[in-house]
Amino acid sequence: MRGFTRDGTFHPITDYKKGTRKSRDQSTKSTGVKVERKARDSLHCPFCKTDLTHHYSPVSNKCPSCRKNLANVELIHGERKARDIERSYWSQKGKYQNEADVLNKLVPNEGESPDRNVDLYRRASNLYYEIFNNGGDNLEGEGNDFEVRRFENEGFDLPITNLLIEELNKIDDNNELIGDRDKYFEGAQNEMDTLMDQVIEQIMESRKHA
Repeated sequence: MRGFTRDGTFHPITDYKKGTRKSRDQSTKSTGVKVERKARDSLHCPFCKTDLTHHYSPVSNKCPSCRKNLANVELIHGERKARDIERSYWSQKGKYQNEADVLNKLVPNEGESPDRNVDLYRRASNLYYEIFNNGGDNLEGEGNDFEVRRFENEGFDLPITNLLIEELNKIDDNNELIGDRDKYFEGAQNEMDTLMDQVIEQIMESRKHA
């Protein structure tokens, strides 16, 4: 099995789909391993409170989350706290972890589930794993962001994940990554936990009316 070891833990790399480029230097790739970061000043969108520290481009002047124009508004300043990965589904301590554990047992070993809710959870879990474990490498390349676009068509917003994919698609003539994966990686991780929350909430609401 292909993979790499960090902090004494082996991290497998899933197989790449046809048409994608192989990952570049795996030893430098970000993973779901907890990294200590110091708190620092941050900027937040005054409309949706999204942390813009790494996600705001003065070129577009738009919030990557709510898409509102920020050119003539004052951004909110504050202290940005290091992301607590211990309170995530990656560490099995997500907001709806009990519900996630139940759903996870219903996911088939391979293929789709005939249960629409279980299959929605399966798809979200696969995308979550792709971001946390593989850094989104399998999403680069034309058409390989299909699952991201599918979730967006179903009403789940993933603007930061799209920005991460844009960076992953910045390749030089030698097929080497020149984009900045770390620029949006942490934001994409946060977005994946939010996606899992929203998916599980939708499933719970659906079952109330079943």
